[in-house]
Amino acid sequence: MEPKEKEQETKRTKKRKSARLFGRDLVPERKRSKIKKTRSSSPPLPPASLPFPLWQAIHDMEGRDQVLKILERSDVDAGQNRFFVPKSEVLWGVLSEEEKREVEGGGGVEVMVVDPRGGKYTMRLKKWVSLNKVVLNSGWRKLVEDNGLKAEVDCVELWSFRADSKLCFALNVKRDGSPVINL
Repeated sequence: MEPKEKEQETKRTKKRKSARLFGRDLVPERKRSKIKKTRSSSPPLPPASLPFPLWQAIHDMEGRDQVLKILERSDVDAGQNRFFVPKSEVLWGVLSEEEKREVEGGGGVEVMVVDPRGGKYTMRLKKWVSLNKVVLNSGWRKLVEDNGLKAEVDCVELWSFRADSKLCFALNVKRDGSPVINL
């Protein structure tokens, strides 16, 4: 063995010894892929939980800012007709200055919400100053009924995007970690 080869062999052996305990590998050695990585213009794959047609629509409209929430009883109560938006500060980042004024002013902003089936619902996004919470209402009850949403069972993902400069949301529903509606 030449000195250079011996040095490389020693380095490999030292690495392996530090990753072995009682003759067993604690961390298996990483094998390098022989496949060349190439850049492609196709979008990355969607999150496993999002039905592909819904994900594709969100991606095409440059959707972002996913918010997750397990539905509470008050979110699906027919008498309430509203959805408390969690992590309002995430949502706040997508609003224009004019929309922020309208939301805080109590009148709210008209938005479009798209469900996993592609159904469209016109709602209002507004801030309830008394509770310091942002809500979606004026159409939320219909979305709950049409999708059979259940409290403490369903988890919703809310994605924001714009269509013709109008603020919109895509809503995905997961039950027990998997999509409720497979498109």
